[in-house]
Amino acid sequence: MTRIILAALAMLVALHHADATAPSLTTDPKPPNVIVILADDLGYSDLGCYGSEIPTPHIDALAGDGVRFTQMYNSARCCPSRASLMTGLYPSQAGIGDFTTNKPSPTRGPGYIGRLNDRCVTLAEALKTAGYGCYYVGKWHMHEATGPIARGFDEFYGYTRGHSHDQYDADYYIRLPEGRDKEIDPPAEQFYATDVFNRYAIEFLRQGQQSGRPYFLFLGHSSPHFPVQAPAERADAFEAVYRQGWDVLRQQRFEKMKSIGLIDGDHWQMSPRSIVPVDRDDIANGYSGQPNPAWDSLPSDRQADLARRMAVFAAMVSGVDQGVGQIVEHLKQTGDFDNTLILFLSDNGACYEWGPFGFDGTSRKGTTTLRTGDDLREIGQPGTHQSYGSAWANLGNTPFRLYKHFTHEGGISTPLIAHWPAGIGKPDRWIRQPAHVMDILPTLLDATGVQYPNTINGKRRLPPEGTSLLPAMTGESLPERTIGFDHQGAHAIRQGSWKAVWSKRMPDEIQWELYDLSSDRCEMNDVASQYPDKLRTMTEDWTAWARRVGVIWDTPKGSETQSDPADASPSIAGRPIYIQAVIDANSPRGVVLAQGGNQYGYALHFDDGIAMLDVRLKGQVTRLKSSHRVSGTVKLSASLTADQMTLTVNDQPATSGSSPGLIPIQPVDALSIGFDERTSAGDYAAPNKFNGTVVSHKITTGERKPDDESDNHAKVDTSKFTPKRFGDVSKPMFVDPNYHGSCDPEIVFNPSSQEWLIYYTARRATRQQASYVGTPIGVLASKDLKHWTFRGYCTFDGRKGQPDNPDTHWAPGIIVDGNQIHMFATYKASAMPPWGGDGVIRHYVAPLSDPIDGWKLVGVPNFHQPDPIDVSLLKMGDRFHAYYRVGKGGGIQWATSEDLQHWQNHGPCPGDVNADDRGFGYQEAPYVFRFADRFWMLTDPHDGLAVFHSDDAITWHQQERILLKPGFGPADGTRARHPSVAVRDGRAFIFYHTEPNRPYPTPPAEKRTPTQKISFLQIAELQINDGRLTCDRNADIRLQTER
Repeated sequence: MTRIILAALAMLVALHHADATAPSLTTDPKPPNVIVILADDLGYSDLGCYGSEIPTPHIDALAGDGVRFTQMYNSARCCPSRASLMTGLYPSQAGIGDFTTNKPSPTRGPGYIGRLNDRCVTLAEALKTAGYGCYYVGKWHMHEATGPIARGFDEFYGYTRGHSHDQYDADYYIRLPEGRDKEIDPPAEQFYATDVFNRYAIEFLRQGQQSGRPYFLFLGHSSPHFPVQAPAERADAFEAVYRQGWDVLRQQRFEKMKSIGLIDGDHWQMSPRSIVPVDRDDIANGYSGQPNPAWDSLPSDRQADLARRMAVFAAMVSGVDQGVGQIVEHLKQTGDFDNTLILFLSDNGACYEWGPFGFDGTSRKGTTTLRTGDDLREIGQPGTHQSYGSAWANLGNTPFRLYKHFTHEGGISTPLIAHWPAGIGKPDRWIRQPAHVMDILPTLLDATGVQYPNTINGKRRLPPEGTSLLPAMTGESLPERTIGFDHQGAHAIRQGSWKAVWSKRMPDEIQWELYDLSSDRCEMNDVASQYPDKLRTMTEDWTAWARRVGVIWDTPKGSETQSDPADASPSIAGRPIYIQAVIDANSPRGVVLAQGGNQYGYALHFDDGIAMLDVRLKGQVTRLKSSHRVSGTVKLSASLTADQMTLTVNDQPATSGSSPGLIPIQPVDALSIGFDERTSAGDYAAPNKFNGTVVSHKITTGERKPDDESDNHAKVDTSKFTPKRFGDVSKPMFVDPNYHGSCDPEIVFNPSSQEWLIYYTARRATRQQASYVGTPIGVLASKDLKHWTFRGYCTFDGRKGQPDNPDTHWAPGIIVDGNQIHMFATYKASAMPPWGGDGVIRHYVAPLSDPIDGWKLVGVPNFHQPDPIDVSLLKMGDRFHAYYRVGKGGGIQWATSEDLQHWQNHGPCPGDVNADDRGFGYQEAPYVFRFADRFWMLTDPHDGLAVFHSDDAITWHQQERILLKPGFGPADGTRARHPSVAVRDGRAFIFYHTEPNRPYPTPPAEKRTPTQKISFLQIAELQINDGRLTCDRNADIRLQTER
């Protein structure tokens, strides 16, 4: 109906302007032309009509004759926002869940392939079905392999690689389809990309008009994204304004926003200067984790440098505005202005990268150059690569907190101006309803009357997630809905006026926050503690949304999935490093392995058959070089300690030299094998690809220096989890007395002592920085399943169990056979993060008379590789069954043995356990037991417990999950994890652990706070109802005192 009404209005406008003597009129109204103008890294308040001091008269004029949205959202960063805008989907549904890439992770799924997928429809692909000519100018940033011509556009000028380029270098900018001559090709000394983009917009409008078809123009500016660049004379006009500083200008913008009706001063409280996100101190200009500085606290030379940077930024914004004026003037001259729908918006909030003083040169280099005097006018000139810094970005996002990359309002709020005289009602209005860039596609299809193509080239496409905004533009209300957000660890969900948000890179403990935006748009008053039920519901809804749209962030323990490439790299900050590798190459050359970049890191590499170890500290490289040339298969070992570097080739005498010291910080650039992926860790030009094969490699690290504070232990308040009685038992039933990290319980009855024993992973949850690794196995004992006594930690081969055990044991699988007790524990010879990496299963045995200190290593069972974990053991007559999880997609597998030492592997468990349609993805921790004349298997998919039953303990059949709903008991209002079961007197009792403060999705363990990592053991009773296994975790449990 909206489209019909708007089409009729468009026809009336056409009639009004038509010649009264015209012999005939078409019966169908002419469809509108469409222009979308997208600025890059433009903050919420960077336009004059949204509060800025930057003059944008042409954009302001569109706003005055159109409508402005106050709650328009984006996807927090360049390419995800573009993907969402272009397809009407969430970024992960379109294939660009966080960024474009040539090397998508094989484990993160179709949402992170780093380019537009074949399940989405672009605006151009949709509009072309109705005969529109489609033109694109500027920044693409949705991967060149799925470039503009491949995804529906007829003509293109701009760039398809990367997020930004030098505005003065014409060689970066191309004309497509291939073979097209550049209609506009100014001399090199006159080239400035923003100007050329504006000229090409007019050129493509002419081509569209000449075609006689309706046209769609997408103008994707790269301004004002860094590098901030503009002709010096343009920046001169703004410099005096910015010498006032960001504090004065933020207040001026806030007052202007109130005066123009954008904000209500009662419900919008301007936030204080934002925190500089946690980063390397050199990159953050020394302000990592601190607020941006007060302008008046800076010396005058720094103020002058920063004022000039912001003046260049303002000149870039002005250049975008000039282009809007040129487009409007052309449309008016050609008679297309009234029936052209123009949208103007930005792709994310203003960009903080990386500190208050900005950067010079490569983004992550950590270099900031202070310019003074005549050199100030060099800022923003050809060959420079500079940003304006976090404090000016904070100004751009007035009055909100935080920046691009974040899902707080400062990162995801954008201006949106819509102008269409023939189709939009009363002009100069504020629309105060939430909207999202994914709504652009449905809006344009609604305006043009084009049907969304459900299939293209025989391939079925996802329907749009967005909704048309035309009703809002004509004075109607939009339907209430949930809008989800996720970008590289920052999450949010908007429901009505409520918003829950999860931050990142903050100096303090990160938790879900909750805001009522109807009274607190600037997110100043976190009400999470006042409305815990509301927060719980919204975070659960976020998780459901994330799963539905393909967001992947959670990295389960032991999983091969890594949320970020850096998470797969060894933690080397302040630690000795030991490297082993085997390579095969004729006259080897290139990088064997490298970690770090052009400030801190190390690299093992070859040059013309000579092995070298490079260590880089503060940009300076210390090199250790082998004395002889090699070829073929070569064995290498190298080390870096505080005092010495060594390099050994083919077990020959080591070459050694003085060490420059340990690498003091964890490098940003991840570990690369066979090349150096980003900046050069060694003294060579990256990527310096290896010319042979890296057959194997191993990197281990020593303990951190004693003055490291990361091993100090935090005091965690667990008073709110004081146990409560549920019949004869307490919930929670236990928490580890040393490190509050009890999990992975395994219960067994010891016939010798006539008591129940629970062996559990004693995670060191209260470590300030370190992860869970380096944990011992704790032991509890009970005669009656009601009263439990902590017995200490297991001793393995005389190595006394203690909280700071240097080895990692977890997820013990236990079985009693004869007068012995057997433990199959996952083991890793490391005490430091990260948790990930392949472990092994170790088989230990102890006499029933000494089930704590009597453990002796038997060996390593030949279970299927790689990375087997979480063994569950079952005795079947004279044979034993083992069930365990295998990494790299191996699923839940099983094996049999007659003596618990020699195992025959049978592969994945038959039946439903590993079925593709089981209703969830990752699972771990299989536990098998017999109860009510059936065998049962429980697994942990991190969302309830999956249940399978079997008549033979071989083939498994699925039923619905249990423990999906949170419990009422202390520390039980969250997910039940990693189960074990005790069957006694015909009753079955499940033991599981909970992590009541664990965020979902979950960052890696070493990135969580102690409060987020504490865990508790819980108990509940299992029941059989109509042949199904059920569990009410809130029910009272009544137990007999004796066994």
